[in-house]
Amino acid sequence: MPAEESVTLNEERIKEFLGAFPREFMQLGPQEQLLSAGIYRLLASKAAPVSPVELADSLEMTADDVQEILAGWTGLYYDHAHHIIGYWGLSIREMGHRFIVDGNTLYTWCAWDALFIPQIIGKTAQVESVDPETKEIIQLTVSPERVVAVEPRNAVTSFMIPRADEMRSDVIKSFCHYLHFFTSRETAKKWVSASEKKADLVILSLVEAYRIGVEKNRLQYGETMGAPVADAVA
Repeated sequence: MPAEESVTLNEERIKEFLGAFPREFMQLGPQEQLLSAGIYRLLASKAAPVSPVELADSLEMTADDVQEILAGWTGLYYDHAHHIIGYWGLSIREMGHRFIVDGNTLYTWCAWDALFIPQIIGKTAQVESVDPETKEIIQLTVSPERVVAVEPRNAVTSFMIPRADEMRSDVIKSFCHYLHFFTSRETAKKWVSASEKKADLVILSLVEAYRIGVEKNRLQYGETMGAPVADAVA
């Protein structure tokens, strides 16, 4: 698609964004939904590696069932003990977007992750990021229901339609590296125009990006995850 400075975010366009994600990421069965949300919640509560045995115990699943499901998933990162240290957007290892929950410091792989993960874990997060163009700091408070606060107020985010095959190979390099917070639409335009992926990038308000995250969560985890979206940042 052509490079866009802004995008009309209707239902069709949201489906276009989300329909390009790997099928195994978006289409989770009931047991997979339980396990996926459990990984996010344990990582956030511990800010430490999560073992498959811990997951099984916390979810009342068998260790064999957990291991079998995890073996078929992409987007997982492990330490030397084969404990989970990162999962589809959330990491205990330092990355570009600081994500603080209940005093625990974690990191997200991209700007968008910081907007949709609070709803999954049911916790409010304090987010700190850096505009890649100006190097200015951006701070947000994101609750499970909305973007509560942002400084500077005119901050926006970049977004792109993912390519499923590239995401399976390396989701961080092919997708996450292109989703950033910016202090303003002007700095976002400048960064996007210089990117080798500019033809695939769009600029969204934080409310628009949050809305896509809400729909992603609903598709992955069912209607009960579908919280209403505020019309504006508080």
